Amino acid sequence: DSVLQRAVEAHRRADLAAAGNLYRQVLERDPQQVDALHYLGVIAMQHGEFGDAARMIGEAAALRPGDPMLRANLGNALLQAGDHGAAVEHYQAALAIDPSLAEARRNLAIALLSLDRADGALREIAEAARQAPRSLEVQVTMGNILFGAGKSDEAIACFERVLSVRPDIAPVHRSLGNVLRHAGRLEEAIACYEKALSLAPGYADAHHDLGVVY
Repeated sequence: DSVLQRAVEAHRRADLAAAGNLYRQVLERDPQQVDALHYLGVIAMQHGEFGDAARMIGEAAALRPGDPMLRANLGNALLQAGDHGAAVEHYQAALAIDPSLAEARRNLAIALLSLDRADGALREIAEAARQAPRSLEVQVTMGNILFGAGKSDEAIACFERVLSVRPDIAPVHRSLGNVLRHAGRLEEAIACYEKALSLAPGYADAHHDLGVVY
């Protein structure tokens, strides 16, 4: 479908308005065109319209239930919409089809932690780290989950690993500062928050956290 191809190309260029119009043209001709439904849902996610995203991607997943990426993206929309229990179900369904999806496993860990299922979150993020050992996103999530599970020393090690590769990520400096603050290492926490603010002077959360330490 040439219209669908043009839509995908516009989407890749991040021209979301043009892509959305073209996807809608496809759906006017064929309301059950799975890819157009899916990608229009992805655009809704990119605009922060998570309920609409979940509805459209859910329709696409119902039409093509064996597609793990559809189930994973449906999980993403539901996670952002705050429906963590449903997100867990769809991530698990995606991973039952394709266990190698490390990003879906990472997001499953986030959803499980949101449901206070720390043990499950730790298992899933450890497996995601095994599958994608070079993924900084996985390492950051692992650090957050370890911190949430009360494993401060291991969380510090995770954040330090990330910063050894990418020292320019302000939120990771802030996350490391939070763990250090919780551990009573206040001077080190101050240094982390100050580093975060040197990278992102308008970072309100880091200003707040630095104020808390002082």
